[in-house]
Amino acid sequence: MKATEFDIKNAYLHHRFRVKCAKAIIDHHPPLLHAGNFSRFSKMKEDVYTLLNRNKQNAQLLIALNKVVRTKGEIDTFRTADNSFEANYCKLPQKYRQLQQLDLENVRIGKKIACAKPELDTWLNDKFKRKVVKQKPPPFQYPLLVMSKYSNIQIPQDPVKLEKFLRPKIWFNLEVKDVRPLGCITMELYTETAPQVVMEFIRLFHAKQKERINFVRLFPRLWLEAEIPLDDRTLIKKNIEYDKRSLDHGQYAGVLSFNVKTIRNCPKPVLNFTLSFKPLRVCNGHRVGFGRVCSGFKVLNCIQDFGTKNGKPSKEIIVSNCGLFM
Repeated sequence: MKATEFDIKNAYLHHRFRVKCAKAIIDHHPPLLHAGNFSRFSKMKEDVYTLLNRNKQNAQLLIALNKVVRTKGEIDTFRTADNSFEANYCKLPQKYRQLQQLDLENVRIGKKIACAKPELDTWLNDKFKRKVVKQKPPPFQYPLLVMSKYSNIQIPQDPVKLEKFLRPKIWFNLEVKDVRPLGCITMELYTETAPQVVMEFIRLFHAKQKERINFVRLFPRLWLEAEIPLDDRTLIKKNIEYDKRSLDHGQYAGVLSFNVKTIRNCPKPVLNFTLSFKPLRVCNGHRVGFGRVCSGFKVLNCIQDFGTKNGKPSKEIIVSNCGLFM
């Protein structure tokens, strides 16, 4: 008997229903596990208690060691109250009093040294004592070049006035801005070398116009370059009088000098000059030296610490004060 179309369709639907309702024989769901077996909460609790107990024992051990150090190793539990006081006694006040007494003794010794005479008293008569004769400095002698150049000018004959006229002295204090002072430098100017430049320096330092001096570049082991802006009252012009033979650059360190070409070709009214750190014989015939340092060479050595290879100072150096020896 042949199956009809209705039977085939009915069998197909029955097969679909059986496939839809079929269940797998293998259980593919994850097993139920207890979280405590893997996280070990109970073990962690025991570890925490062990750690706390160990910290407590360490603290007790440190307290015991501290007591041993304070009592200097004494562990006798039957010591008296006096012994415990000596063990815990602090000697800082006693040391402080000793230091104060030592300071007072140093002050007394310093007063005695300050009042002491430089000569040894040998209890001899005055006729046996050696008399110290102070030698006066030799009178100032102006160079012969000055007489030949300024023969028509009346030069003072008094050595003191002559020295102030031909060798005026100036001083200025240098300071690293907002850091520390460096010291004082005393300089002697040569009037016959560049009279107009020297007069400008005398006018500036006599008026104590320290803010006009600006340090531009600083080359270690070479020189310190500075500039002074000129006003309408200045005597420095493009055609200035100078003499390159008066001062030897190779003989002295700390020489003030300027270049004539810089003054002539500079568009701004500025006097550019340098202060050398060592003798520079190569500058003879090229630069005009009009002054040199008399005292303050240690300050010159300190200035070199703030220089760089390109000439830009690492710290700003200024003139805190200046003046002229009258």
